[in-house]
Amino acid sequence: NSGVTNLSIGRFQEAIENFNQVLKLSAGDPYAYFNRASAKRFMNDHKGSVEDNSKVIDLDPTFVQAYINRAHSRNKLGDYKGALSDTNKAISMNNKEATAFVNRSIAKAVLKDFHGAMSDIKVAKSIYENQHNPDAYQEAEKIEQLIKQLTQ
Repeated sequence: NSGVTNLSIGRFQEAIENFNQVLKLSAGDPYAYFNRASAKRFMNDHKGSVEDNSKVIDLDPTFVQAYINRAHSRNKLGDYKGALSDTNKAISMNNKEATAFVNRSIAKAVLKDFHGAMSDIKVAKSIYENQHNPDAYQEAEKIEQLIKQLTQ
């Protein structure tokens, strides 16, 4: 699908237009909403991303990645309690999704649950290490350092 191709090469506006066309033909396609939400998130349209991820969840309440992506956008919009709720739901369905723990640690840190934030970022680092994902591990380490700074 050209929407997925455009999304993968960073042509986000074109991807959104492609997924709009898909949704005209198949309004109940959670993957089209999810991919469009991802493109919107990459374009910093976090409100639009939350709306599309919410539609995904309405269509398929077991779509873990939609909760994670919605949590990311909610964090960006300052809705930390909403992000916390989304990440809790995602983790309850799949506790091997490191990005859920990262997003939850950010929400917890802002909400001043520093112990919980530190615990979550350590879980994320462990998952990234087990996945042999050094780039994501390093990003998680940066977040861990920020959390440590907040506690001092």
